[in-house]
Amino acid sequence: MREEYIAQLDPYICLFPERLRTRFRLERLDKETGLQAVVGPMEQAGRSFAPGVAETLVSSLLKTPVRYEDEPVEIEGQFLEPVQLQFVCQRLWNLGVRRITLQHLQNIGNVDKALSEFYDSAVRIAANRANIQEIKLRNWCDHDLITSVGTRGFVYKGQWKKSDIPDVAIDELENQHLIRAEHRAGTFWYELTHDRLIGPIRASNKEYLWEFKNETEQVRQTAEQVDRALRRSPVSHGWQDRGQAANSQNILRAVVSEIRPQIPFDACTASIYSRSITDARIIFSDPENLLVPTKRWFRLPKFLAHWASQKEIVPVEDFLQFLSAGPLEEDRQAAATLLKRGYISFIRYPVVRGDSVVASLTLMSKTIRYNDKHKKLLGNLPGIENALLTAVYYEETDELKFRFELVKRVFAARDNQQIAEAITEELSKHYKWETVCMYRVDLRSRSFTLQSQNSDAGDRQRGNLFRVPANDTQPINDGVLGKVYRENRDIRSDNVRTDREVKDVYRQSREGANSELCMRILVDGKILWLLNIEDSRENAFSEDEQWALRDLLNQVGELLGRIRTANLISASFESTLTAVFVLDSQGLIKKVNPSGLHVLACAERDAVGKNISVFLADAEINQSVLAESKTSPVFTRLSSRRRGKVEVLLWASHLQDESEGIVVSLQEVASARRQMLTAHSISEQMRAVAR
Repeated sequence: MREEYIAQLDPYICLFPERLRTRFRLERLDKETGLQAVVGPMEQAGRSFAPGVAETLVSSLLKTPVRYEDEPVEIEGQFLEPVQLQFVCQRLWNLGVRRITLQHLQNIGNVDKALSEFYDSAVRIAANRANIQEIKLRNWCDHDLITSVGTRGFVYKGQWKKSDIPDVAIDELENQHLIRAEHRAGTFWYELTHDRLIGPIRASNKEYLWEFKNETEQVRQTAEQVDRALRRSPVSHGWQDRGQAANSQNILRAVVSEIRPQIPFDACTASIYSRSITDARIIFSDPENLLVPTKRWFRLPKFLAHWASQKEIVPVEDFLQFLSAGPLEEDRQAAATLLKRGYISFIRYPVVRGDSVVASLTLMSKTIRYNDKHKKLLGNLPGIENALLTAVYYEETDELKFRFELVKRVFAARDNQQIAEAITEELSKHYKWETVCMYRVDLRSRSFTLQSQNSDAGDRQRGNLFRVPANDTQPINDGVLGKVYRENRDIRSDNVRTDREVKDVYRQSREGANSELCMRILVDGKILWLLNIEDSRENAFSEDEQWALRDLLNQVGELLGRIRTANLISASFESTLTAVFVLDSQGLIKKVNPSGLHVLACAERDAVGKNISVFLADAEINQSVLAESKTSPVFTRLSSRRRGKVEVLLWASHLQDESEGIVVSLQEVASARRQMLTAHSISEQMRAVAR
């Protein structure tokens, strides 16, 4: 029990044995005990620290940022955070040395760097757990958990809802010991576990944000550089001299033709990787019938994922020996397929951009065993790296063009039905997903109703197999859709029958589906539609595709919000009993609602295009409407064709946009008085009943 809660037991102290005289105070980890925690386990394992190293480590973790005379300074605090100490010591242990020196401490990037990596890991795990973008969670940590003066901030439970952070992300941050909860004033408050984390968090966020904002610019600059380099490279002659269009296929064909005379091969593939290098997509193969380039991603077998992350050219001289390191059971089928085709050796050329492997070119042979000689030869071929980077750039550009065209089509749609049809049709066609459905949330019937669907198939008969029943409806609490709606988060399942998260709630809507991706379309923070994609392949969806769809669906949600607002305004305009006129800056009537036509006692064609001064009897009020940005309610008279002069209450307001329009509202005084008398009568009757 924490000390501050003990006082709350005072009213009940007489009920406890010995009135709580027997106590044991569990001290927090201070400098002395922290030093013992660092040195003791190492000594028991036969390892040791050089003089002063353990003390430097503990002192660094004790440092706490404070402000003194408006200047930030660091002081040595009293207590350590055990999890942070454990994380740093784990990194030192992983060095595998018997005696840890100051140089080893510096090699792990100093304590600040280690704590930054602790923060990076916690945020990444929480973001993945909650299916949100990592940058959104980082911004919340920076703005809410740290004050503007660089101290720990308190956040009460639920406050993160304003930043669209789901509860599951906060729970995971607490599980990772980045934050801790404290019950106070009837609710839970959250703060960082230690002041020592503030500096590393800010440094990590600054670095991550810089990379995030500059990624697109770096791609553009890299593309310009490699384009210029390619024109000077022998590789470029393969397609430039033939006058072919510069696309990834032509560039990779030129690369292959440049490599083949130097390093013979039987097959060659080029792949693009997802950010986490868990998924890959084939963009080129030679021979062409080996693997068909596609927009579909596939999950990398674990024994290849580690290999794919290497940033150096890697030859595999003996594939059988490589496999003896042991692919896991679920990877054996993929390994057996490669062996069955007779390939005995591989060599892989990684495409590195910044600090990440983004793609690779792999050569495969049935006769030659690739070794360090081939590695050196491949690395020295001129222009290869620039050519591969350019091929990656064109692939990324094609993807961005697709998203742009889809967004453009969505924004050109006339209504919600056309928006839903555009999304399902384009996604199915581009990504070759088998079943793409859009469901509308119907709160009145408490169900999900199919709005639109599309299926990519080679023929109509196969396409019909992938379609869900027309007019399909699902109860709002059932299936994966219901889980997404209840928990307000996207769900991606690689196998709906074995995935612990969804196997018990999965509802079959078509035959043979194994993977499912269900994502929300939010309007004003509430789920309006659900995009549900199903495919017979396992691991059919990549992390990168999910992030790309999230950005797209956020834009769709904003558009639907604007459409809803426009519909609300239009319905109010048509149905209100108040006469409403929309004028231009000169006072000409551009639009009038039915109540306005009733007051004027004329048809729309007799009112639209005329100046409001024709109907307003008071010229001074007419001038005020045109000149002032807002006209307070005033009494005036309106000229009506059949009813003569009608006494009205008028108010007006100028639109704050490029249209420079003016909205004038009128209400008949007699009608307003009747409403007031009716309201007064109802109020009196209610008082009488109450008495």
